[in-house]
Amino acid sequence: RRGRILFISSMVGAVPSGPGVATYAASKAYEKSLALGLGKELEKFGVGVTCLMPGAVKDTAFALRSNANEAICFKVPFYPLKAQSVASRGIRALLYSGDGEIIPGWHNRIFLKILTPILPPRLT
Repeated sequence: RRGRILFISSMVGAVPSGPGVATYAASKAYEKSLALGLGKELEKFGVGVTCLMPGAVKDTAFALRSNANEAICFKVPFYPLKAQSVASRGIRALLYSGDGEIIPGWHNRIFLKILTPILPPRLT
């Protein structure tokens, strides 16, 4: 048996949430936890599990529909990634690298791995 599972979570699931996104952030945190746990459980069966955790993605209806279009991450010119780039990174990781967690974009990785641990929760 072999296979691959790709979960689409969010960076907001890895940081303390802000006002208005608590439920969304909690569901994405659960999704990340589920993906990492399943990855360990299904490894012995040859099933790889990858959790894609994109940040802001431009040219999608998400920001408008979720009222996130005013968030600072959508205002910084270089910050939002293109949907094609995020999808490509997720598929490559799923099929070739076998990484359990994928964070597209160098700026997203810096934010999650370096800044989040040192910033107070109310600022992240």
